[in-house]
Amino acid sequence: MLPVLADSNILLRIAQPSHVEHLVALGALDKLSQRNFDLCVATQNLVEFWAVATRPIESRGLGMSPAKARDEMLKLRSIFICSTER
Repeated sequence: MLPVLADSNILLRIAQPSHVEHLVALGALDKLSQRNFDLCVATQNLVEFWAVATRPIESRGLGMSPAKARDEMLKLRSIFICSTER
């Protein structure tokens, strides 16, 4: 299988069901998965996700509590292979 590195924006979109691009991001990941690509993230992607997820909404973040952001990161880790695991 060939690895595909997901951009941090993909991670953010799939964590926001109300975002206009949520279904687009999910669809893209689904198509890649169906074509037997390994969906990967780098540690840097997770750091960037955390920074935006926990930033207040009025500062262009998602406004998640640290506990909610942690839960979302655990979901992401169940979907993606972390580059440190390869």
